[in-house]
Amino acid sequence: MRNSLWEKRIPTLAGLFLLIIAIGITTLFTQYGRGLLGRAGPTEVPRNVKITNVTSSSFTVSWTTEEAVTGSIKVGETAENTERAILDERDIRSESTGRYQVHSVTAINLKPTTTHYFTILSGANVYDNNGVVYSVSTGKQLPEGGRKERSIGGTVLLENGEPARGVLVILTMDGAQPLSALSK
Repeated sequence: MRNSLWEKRIPTLAGLFLLIIAIGITTLFTQYGRGLLGRAGPTEVPRNVKITNVTSSSFTVSWTTEEAVTGSIKVGETAENTERAILDERDIRSESTGRYQVHSVTAINLKPTTTHYFTILSGANVYDNNGVVYSVSTGKQLPEGGRKERSIGGTVLLENGEPARGVLVILTMDGAQPLSALSK
């Protein structure tokens, strides 16, 4: 009789022991699992992607992210070959990579009247336009001595009157392409 009672308690004790361990592990992952398993990354997903400043040899891509992350684009003349990496404008000027929430990248030295394809590198991931590589077509080369470009200028001020730095300004007008610039 003693053996049969002891045999019934071992599985019950083992079951209770496993249940306690499972509760402890679940609690641990619930409280700290995000840090242990890595972050999902919706904070680096490009939002508000805009293509502006399109000329015969360049275009600008801008976007925002919830968190400050590195940003660049990869450009190519085919959707399968986006290999030429181009850094954020501030990274080119400073010659070091920075983390920003507002990103602005200008692709230069492009062929006129050509469709160019690009993907966005935001944080540690590559993004396209919902499964389709982004594309933009450059304009035709204007003749020498053609119309002169006019400059647009201004100042972006904070509430305290100080100049704002790193603010993306996008100008849109009827009948004209959108223009953008980062405040300095």
